[in-house]
Amino acid sequence: TLMKNYQLRIALKEIAPDVWRRLLVPGNVTLARLHKIFQIAMGWENYHLYLFTIGRECYGEGVGEWSDFGQRVDNAKRVTLEDVAASKGLRFVYEYDMGDGWEHEVRIEAIQEGTAGKVRCLEGERSCPPEDCGGPYGYEELLEIIFDPKHPEYVDKREWLGEGFNPEEFDLDRVNRQLGRLKV
Repeated sequence: TLMKNYQLRIALKEIAPDVWRRLLVPGNVTLARLHKIFQIAMGWENYHLYLFTIGRECYGEGVGEWSDFGQRVDNAKRVTLEDVAASKGLRFVYEYDMGDGWEHEVRIEAIQEGTAGKVRCLEGERSCPPEDCGGPYGYEELLEIIFDPKHPEYVDKREWLGEGFNPEEFDLDRVNRQLGRLKV
């Protein structure tokens, strides 16, 4: 059967230079599953709650019946991408970790009819910020510290990050291997 496949671009807001990914996703994925796809593609570790805001509607799970802004939150497990994303060019917000406030802009770049495709990351740039680093402003401060060996917090922050964190690195093959293990 023919179905819609979506080419999406997801980018962290308030981060420069951009941390972004371009994905190919079947339209029949639920928003709950799309959250898991975004977690893998971006490099998050799925420790926190999330919320999609598409037009005037909010979708999530475990966020309570109402958002902080008094909006009703519908269950992301019951709605598919094609239910809510009808047109190319549509933009919506995916928020992860409300405490740190990581907002991502998601843009539908293309919708193609075809057989159900596999979820794939086509390209992207830069590492995702580490979990619990304090949102966009905390991440900016963290980068200043880890690139200044004379900074008083340099050793602590480097230890906290662990070996190998490089904000410029993006491993497309690793992301696609992880996405390949995800049941869609």
